[in-house]
This record gives sequence, structure tokens and C-alpha cells, in this order.
Amino acid sequence: VTNATKGTFTAVSGSQYTIQITGPTQGAGVQVTLSGAGVTDNAGNAYAGGDGWIRTYDSIAPTLSSFSPASGGHFITAPYTLTINFSETVVGFSAAKITVTNATKGTFTAVSGSQYAIQLANPTDRSNVQVTLSGTGVTDNAGNAYAGGAGWSKIYRSKFIGCVIADSVPATWNTYWDQVTSENGGKWGSVEDTRDTMNYGSLNVAYNHSVNNGFDFKEHCLVWGSQYPSWITSLSAADQRAEVEEWIADYFSTHPDTALVDVVNEPIKTSCPFAAALGGAGGTGYDWVVWSFQKAKIYAGGAKCLINEYGTENDPPVRTTYKNIINILKGYGVIDGIGIQCHSFNLDYMTAGQMQTCLDDLGGLGLPIYVSELDIKGQSGTNNDTTQRAQYQALFPVIYGHSAVKGITFWGYEYGVIWQTNAELLNSSGAERPAMIWLRQQNYVGGN
Repeated sequence: VTNATKGTFTAVSGSQYTIQITGPTQGAGVQVTLSGAGVTDNAGNAYAGGDGWIRTYDSIAPTLSSFSPASGGHFITAPYTLTINFSETVVGFSAAKITVTNATKGTFTAVSGSQYAIQLANPTDRSNVQVTLSGTGVTDNAGNAYAGGAGWSKIYRSKFIGCVIADSVPATWNTYWDQVTSENGGKWGSVEDTRDTMNYGSLNVAYNHSVNNGFDFKEHCLVWGSQYPSWITSLSAADQRAEVEEWIADYFSTHPDTALVDVVNEPIKTSCPFAAALGGAGGTGYDWVVWSFQKAKIYAGGAKCLINEYGTENDPPVRTTYKNIINILKGYGVIDGIGIQCHSFNLDYMTAGQMQTCLDDLGGLGLPIYVSELDIKGQSGTNNDTTQRAQYQALFPVIYGHSAVKGITFWGYEYGVIWQTNAELLNSSGAERPAMIWLRQQNYVGGN
């Protein structure tokens, strides 16, 4: 006997014998070899010997090695594929051994004897999707039973909830957000302050964080009548037009993983001093906007081209003008989505009904809506925890719950860093203000 010891030997009969094998080595091949020395039948014929037996000894039960992706955090894509990895080959494992809460079981696949995949379909929005494994009837090849009971969970959200990043990534950023925009680093004036010298340093802090973490990145913004390079206004119209296209082309060639882009920012509210070079009003009234989108579409690859504006939320005449521009762009087939900024100076005194009307109105254009620069102070307009939370409680469920809204980007959240003073969601000590606590408790943010 090899890799074990001989125990009790029993002569059951003249032709049958048993031996107990004790103390086998875990995982080793236990071998038994028979010697024929001195062994004969009753007529004296010798047994040649040499026969052998081998079997691997395994007394360790299979366990769950891992879920992939790991438990915790959240996901926004459904169906969602969860991979289940066991420590060894198991038998008897099937979809029936998986219990799913707040979603339904989709396709089940046996990738190998130790790896299985299950699709989680139709998850409930803002719920904690849970998976539990049963061990009933599941064993390894040696018959050791899998105990079961392993669990996995992630929060599901149907749309991204992002935030800007300025010159550095806050330590708590990944705790709350899953989409990235550079606050100021992607504006043309920040990138090309000196003609033909591109400085993407600040933008790349945000862009690289997005790419490295698998988050969608939105570029803000390509063409805007503010924060443009000062030297552009001294050029001829032809040179202005060439420089704008050069900037657009350079951005996309250096940032190919951009998911969304604000092509034109504030075409109504902010006059663009080089609009005439891009076509001016022209026959549509907004030929310069059309030209900008046409050029963006040439270079954007798979990035969705958006328009962005403020004041459309609570000002119906502005919204009517905005819809007119969007319809012009739709006619040219160059727009993929609508941006509404949703800053505090527009939202602080809005009602849920007014927000619903705005979203219904813009949603009727048949394009996805992206809330692009959200911040709320509350109706006091000061650093008042109660009014800020109340305004979020009134408006955010309407915004998130609208079927046309596909993503929401906050325009900052930290004290002393956010653009709108008193709109921060973390106070000066870094603690969550009541509005942030409520957003997290409702699974609107966090789960990371």
C-alpha cells in the first residue's frame, strides 16, 4: 500500500479477501499492488502477482471560490451575467440550485465542471439583487457534499448617476458615483489656452479615472460661447472655423473612449463670438450649431452627441426655442441626446409637477435626456439641511423615474469644491448632509 497504511486484513473465503486502508494522504493516489510470491492455487499453480489498484483520496468538500463580479457595489446593465466559481468540479449543480431575489433567472450555462454562469434578468430598479446557492444534491466527484448557503448581492440602477471631477479625484468619489465628467478640464479654453498647444492634464485626471474604473466618460464641452481660447477672436472667419474643427478632431483622437459629449453648450443663453465663422444663423437660424454637430459626428466614433442648456427646466419659452434647435438637429440626423443642466438657480423653487412637465415636453422629442449639471441648495438658498433635502425629495424621484432620462450627472458634491456654494452634499467635515443620506438610503447613489 502506497500513500496509506494497511489496516485489518480479512480472509472472507479462499478466493476473496479484504483489507482496510487507513490514514490515506489527502489528494494523493492511494495504490495497492499484489505480490505473487508464494501464492498458488490448490494444484500448486503460481499466482504471477503484479495486479494493482489506484484511487485518489479526497475528503474535502467543494466550496465556492468566488463570484465574478464580486459581491457589493451596483450595476446598471441588464441582463447581468454572474459567474459562479467552485473550488473543484461539482455534479448536481443547476439553475434550480440558485435562488434570485429582486430579479429573475435568465440563461444558465455550465462553462465547465467548476464554473457556471447565470444571467440576472428584469432586476427591480434601485433594489438589492441577491443570489443564494443551495447545496442540496451537489457534490464533488468523490461524493463530498457542497454545503451551500453562499450569497451575493449588488444594487441595481437603471441609469448612471455620475459627478464631475476637477483637478484630482476625491477619496470618496467612487463611494457614490459611476459616471465621470471633467468639470473644467475639457473646455476648449482650458485645453488650448495657447494656440496649437494642447494641455489635457486636468481633463485626463477625470478621463483616466473613468477608463480605469469602467465608468462612462462625458466630454464637456466642444463649442461654447464662454471659456474658449482668447486668441480665437482675433482670427479670420476661415481660420476660426479651421481651429474649431482641429480642436474637435484632436479631442476625439486623443480620447477614444468617450461615451458622451456636449457638442454645443448653451446655444440660447450664451452668445458665441465665433458663431458667424461656423455658419451663423443661416437658413435654419442655428446653422452654426448644425455645423458643430456635423463636424463632431465625423470624429466622435461611438460617442453620443448631445446638446446642453440651462433654464429650460422652469422657463417654457426658452424650452420652446430649445426644442426648435433640437428638431433642426434631428432633421440633419446629427443629435443623439438632450442635456438639461438642472442647476440650483433653476431648481430650488420648482415643484415636482413643473419638473414632470419639463421632462414630458422634452421627452416628447423622442431622444434620451441627460441631466448634466445637477445641484440643489433648497428653497432657503442658504446652507439649510432641511430645505435642501426637501427639494431633493420633491424633484429627484421625478427626474430619476422619468423614462426619457438615461443618466444624471451632479456638478460637484464636496464642501469648498462645488461650484454652487451651499449646494454641497458633504459638509465641511466630510460628513453626509441629510440630502445625501436620503439619496443613499433610497439607493439613488452609493452601493459602491
